[in-house]
Amino acid sequence: MENAQDEYAIATLMDGMEAFIAGGAEPYPLREALEDAYTWLMMGSSIDAHAPVTSAPRPWQA
Repeated sequence: MENAQDEYAIATLMDGMEAFIAGGAEPYPLREALEDAYTWLMMGSSIDAHAPVTSAPRPWQA
């Protein structure tokens, strides 16, 4: 199941990139990608510490 989801995500991103190159909207804006990566890192920190972690505002959220 995971592989199918990954393949779908890649295909969707590639399709969006085609539209972006033709002058359309960004398929996955950098601001969203940074927020997703930060969330993933915070979750990993919480798992490693076996405790809640506190996030802080990031520059891309301004």
